[in-house]
Amino acid sequence: MQPRPFLFFLVWFSLIVSQSILVTACNNTTPPSENVIQVQLQKQAFNLGYIHGPRITSQDSALLAELHINQAGGILNKEINMVLRPFDTIENTLIDASNMTGADFLPMIIAASSSRTLAIAEQVAIPQNIITFSDTATSPLLTTFPDNDLVFRVIPSDIHQSKVLAEIAFQKGAKSAAMVFNLGDPYGEGLASEFNRVFQELTGGNVTLVPIPESVTVGFDDYMPSVFENHPDVVIVAFLIFPTNSQFINEAINQNFQGQFLLTDVSISPSFSSNIVAPELLQGAVGVSPSKGIESNPEFLFFKNSFEQAFHIEIERFDSNTYDSVILSALATEDAGLRNNTDAPNGLMIKESLRRVMNPPGVKIGPSQLKYALALIDAGEDIDYQGAYSANDFDVNGDVTGTILYDVFDFSQTKLDFVLNHTFTIEVPANP
Repeated sequence: MQPRPFLFFLVWFSLIVSQSILVTACNNTTPPSENVIQVQLQKQAFNLGYIHGPRITSQDSALLAELHINQAGGILNKEINMVLRPFDTIENTLIDASNMTGADFLPMIIAASSSRTLAIAEQVAIPQNIITFSDTATSPLLTTFPDNDLVFRVIPSDIHQSKVLAEIAFQKGAKSAAMVFNLGDPYGEGLASEFNRVFQELTGGNVTLVPIPESVTVGFDDYMPSVFENHPDVVIVAFLIFPTNSQFINEAINQNFQGQFLLTDVSISPSFSSNIVAPELLQGAVGVSPSKGIESNPEFLFFKNSFEQAFHIEIERFDSNTYDSVILSALATEDAGLRNNTDAPNGLMIKESLRRVMNPPGVKIGPSQLKYALALIDAGEDIDYQGAYSANDFDVNGDVTGTILYDVFDFSQTKLDFVLNHTFTIEVPANP
């Protein structure tokens, strides 16, 4: 690791950025400022834009990847520099994304959230042959999105999370279900569509789908009858951000709901649990989320231990995916530059290198060996990146294949938090 003063800077910078997240979350009408992006630029470095979600640890993970790449010697004789912005309304996020393009930036943007990822890809990135790379976008819509092979993600599609949710509901004996999600949000709509299909296949029962505008974050009275009037056995809460999920459950206290809530990955957080005013509402509740990583994977442990040593906090869900996104962006840039004999590879060059550094054949190598990985690339060798999240590959759609894991949690009435019950392991074939 770098000397302690540099780590202090990373922690300090992380806290400053997190203040921006909190302000944005409270006031989505504040227009983005180009100056906030410009002040982070380093003219002599490769600047990589990252529009992240509300987790404080997400930008920490990106900064740790930046540190590890630069410690390994950087890419194409330059350091990499992360330029961070929290996602906001789609309109403001598109402005931020536009300000992350041009000669000062690598031709790729890392983006959180399915709705923001798709909007950035369609309106900003694809028209300029820029890659959109996501660490948290799970919507099945990304698989079939017409993207000219310029959209990649290192997180599994919700086709798989939907199956896990439906299987849990089936095991609980549910014959009917209701699901709430944000209207027009690819994350919620993708989950709802897949859950509806799989639940009906398993149970033959009905699913009531209740889309609610993203602007509605409190005051759900008008929607409660649609959700609860048919007395569903389970209710799946799948809004885009956890405060909306917890607020909906708080307002459901008067609905005399006798079934069980199922929560998706967004809600698996202590912040969600601390917002619940009546924990008895979550009696029997179950949560599902992609795993943080595989504990038996030495590259996951390298990331986890490095993170905790640097920031003195525990990693959260999706952090290993964020870290892998930055590392892969750097390795692909190095490969594209060397193969095309340029120190400024464009997006079309880099997209050809993403699978070359992620997929076999090649020397299996992980983030604990970045200096060796870059040396192999410089020598014209292929590498097969074994990530902090898992040893996955990219398929023809830019989705991950290989081993993926979903953690299943029970809500503990004593701990007032989700407690891990068991883990589903799924093997996704290379080209399903």
